[in-house]
Order: sequence, then C-alpha cells, then structure tokens
Amino acid sequence: MNMADKHTCTVCQETFDSEKALHIHESKKHPSKQAQDLQELIQKFDEEASRVEDLKSKKEELEDKLEEEKSRNEDLSDTVEHLRDQKEDLEESLGAKKNRIDELESQVKKEKQQEEELESEVEDREERISELKDDRDSLESSLADTENLINKFETQVDEMDEKL
Repeated sequence: MNMADKHTCTVCQETFDSEKALHIHESKKHPSKQAQDLQELIQKFDEEASRVEDLKSKKEELEDKLEEEKSRNEDLSDTVEHLRDQKEDLEESLGAKKNRIDELESQVKKEKQQEEELESEVEDREERISELKDDRDSLESSLADTENLINKFETQVDEMDEKL
C-alpha cells in the first residue's frame, strides 16, 4: 500500500489503512485529542461568526453611506437641473435684450438722419441703449457664472456616478 493511502495518528504516530480506522483509534486511545479538536473547531467557528458579524456591520455602514451618496447625488442632480433652467431663462432674457438693443440701435441711426428738433429724443434713446448694454453685460456675466457652476456640478455628479 502507498504512503498516501496511510493515515497517521498525530499523537502516537501509529499508521492506519483508512481514515475511519484512524478515527476509531483516536476516540479509544486519545479521547482528549478529539475534545481538543472539537474545542479548536468551536473556537474557529466563534472566530468566523465574529468576522461575519463584523462584515455585516461594515456592510450596513457601506449601505448607509451609499444611501447618503445617492441622496447627495439626487440633490446635486436637482441643483444642476435648477441651474439649467436658470441658464435657459437667462439665455432667453439675454436674447430678448440683444434683440431690443439691435432694434434701438437701428432706431438711433434713423433718428440721427432726421431734423435737429429730434436730437434730444435721440440722446434719450442712446442713454437707454447704454442701460440695456449694461444689463446685457450683467446678464452675460451671470450667464458665464451659471455655466461655470453647471460645469462644476456636472463634474461632481460624474465623479459621484463613477464612485457609485
């Protein structure tokens, strides 16, 4: 018989032809060995159970963090959507202001060609154009700021999506 087919008692080094025979020998000749083996198995089971509890706890923590991140992601998505709406409103307002500026500039050119009695009215309209240009500049600045915010929030949303 091959040595791989032999089973050796770890206490007294006696060899057996079967694992069953080894177990019978150990239970009769070395009963404390079986108790020790059982105690080791119980200890190993307790350690594994403790690790399972730790893993469950960590899993719950991660699930809580995931929920928090999902909530933050939703909040950021809502903010991005709100900023997009604001951007759209600003773009519409800016377009209207630009159209109004174009109209007024056209009127100013026509009025300059009229008689001298209209000069005071022309000056008033030029003043209005200046105000509208200031408004336009202000809106363009706000639009640029809004676009920057949208880009930042989109980057944050993309980073969160990658994390999730």
